[in-house]
Amino acid sequence: MNSLCCVSLTIAARIIAALGLSISILMINVVMSAFFVKVQPDDFYSTIKTWKILGLNWTQYIKKFNLSNEAQAVFFCFLSYAFLLLISSTLLAFATIVRKPSCALPWMYLQIISIADQITALVIYLTANSNFNNSHSSPLHWHSSLTSIFLFISAYFWMVVFSARESWLENHIRRTVNLENFYPTIEDNLPRDSNIPKTPSYLAQSGIFLQPTSDNFYSKSNVV
Repeated sequence: MNSLCCVSLTIAARIIAALGLSISILMINVVMSAFFVKVQPDDFYSTIKTWKILGLNWTQYIKKFNLSNEAQAVFFCFLSYAFLLLISSTLLAFATIVRKPSCALPWMYLQIISIADQITALVIYLTANSNFNNSHSSPLHWHSSLTSIFLFISAYFWMVVFSARESWLENHIRRTVNLENFYPTIEDNLPRDSNIPKTPSYLAQSGIFLQPTSDNFYSKSNVV
């Protein structure tokens, strides 16, 4: 797969990186405003709850540790994740410019963690609410549908970046092989076996270079 909807994989990965940068910056602004503006911790938790769909469901388990400053712990964890997303998206955008496969790995690892968190949260949510009414208008139906859609989008983005990275890696290997073929080493040009029989043409050419010159002949006669 070299293109995606008439768009190259590199451009598609660059769009994904730009989307990650926008989301991470928005997350940082929201969490900073919610933490320093909200008076009650419940108001802060309600703001954080809207971002759990991005793979932040693990933040709700911090409350079970009975920490003295739960709000601060959730704030620092959320902020750390936002900065990690910002850094990994920046590296991914840089990778689309220089075609460097290793720069895309941080974003891919972080996306795998996010996908695993989304799958775990969806399974737990469906298992806990399996006995409730699952009509099309129930909150369970809408929550599970939105989570499944975002999970599919996250997995699709990961596959696009993975394919783009593979194409960069193949191009890098191809360029390396072409350079090695274009600039052969000195050892490849040297004869591998000195005992190979010499052809008459080779002996004739060697004899020309080994014939004594007039200067050498006169110098030898003078010595005598």
